[in-house]
Amino acid sequence: MRFFVPAMLMLAAALVGCTPLQNPPSERTFPRSTISPEYVKTWEAANKIMQKHFMLRVADMQHGVIVAEPEVGANSLAKYRTRVEAQLVQTGPSLGDVEVRVMNEIEISEPRMSGPQPRNYWATVAFDKILEARLENEIKKERYGRTVWTLDYKYNKPGGTNAAPVKHSDLLKALPKSSAAPASSNPLSLARDATHLALIETRPSFGDRYTKMIARGDLAFRRNDFDAAVIEYGTAAEETPNEPAAHVALSHAWFAQARYDKSAHHLRKALALGTDWLKIKIDHAKLYGIPDALDRRVSTLRQHVEKYPDDMAARFVLGYILMCRGDREASIAEIEAVLKKNPGDAAARKLLDVLQRSA
Repeated sequence: MRFFVPAMLMLAAALVGCTPLQNPPSERTFPRSTISPEYVKTWEAANKIMQKHFMLRVADMQHGVIVAEPEVGANSLAKYRTRVEAQLVQTGPSLGDVEVRVMNEIEISEPRMSGPQPRNYWATVAFDKILEARLENEIKKERYGRTVWTLDYKYNKPGGTNAAPVKHSDLLKALPKSSAAPASSNPLSLARDATHLALIETRPSFGDRYTKMIARGDLAFRRNDFDAAVIEYGTAAEETPNEPAAHVALSHAWFAQARYDKSAHHLRKALALGTDWLKIKIDHAKLYGIPDALDRRVSTLRQHVEKYPDDMAARFVLGYILMCRGDREASIAEIEAVLKKNPGDAAARKLLDVLQRSA
């Protein structure tokens, strides 16, 4: 009879779909040859929260793995433990998110009648979803310095100053349910020139998924969560690489973070796909949730160019932004400076041609 209980426990674990401890802790490791500042911030937040609650067994920054030392418990039938693992996973260019697994495990090795006894064999039989969610939210709060889901989106529905903020559920309900092109639809119920969706309203059909990603990116952009915006726009760009709208949006999101190299990179990609999108009016100031946010960022970019005049990526972005703001002469001066340094810059040449034709 005493052999019956361990055997039944082992059978139950097998039916649940157990995972031995000897298996790799995660199939989605996050190796990095060059560790970005965003990765470091996410790692430090995860490490701090994990250390706050647990004694750590593994803290491998290179692969983004943190494993808590499990405390073993027991009753007369079995030994058991809870193992907690935090894993950084890649969610966008240079960005990382944290997934937490809380694994309830039992020791399922079976005694032998003779000879040496087996070593402990642990198997995962369930996940503690409540603790996983609590830890993930606490890590994100530490990472971003604010509580998740209590943000003022400042992305209001029409209706004046008492309008209610748009939530993700509202956004998804408002999106078209068919795969038809969003010819005249505006899922965010905003002025056409206040969203990157304006760039795709006259484009061929991409299906609802592409539209949703651009719309969610615009929501994140509006509440100044540019990391999230980059993720949404980046996924859209991967989904439909030959459509410039997502690359334009990515350029704007990186510009907002003063990452002029990345902003210029995606602006060049958009220009390589054509220049018709430049004819579509977008009020860049309206993309931000704060009225003077664009002015401050343009001022920061100007100061950067004055300090580093040989930063051609920054000058290229400045020329584009000045063009969007209607300062044609200043825009031409910046683009000509880029072409003087590099006459073979095809993207700068295209931008200059557009400026000259608009005279």
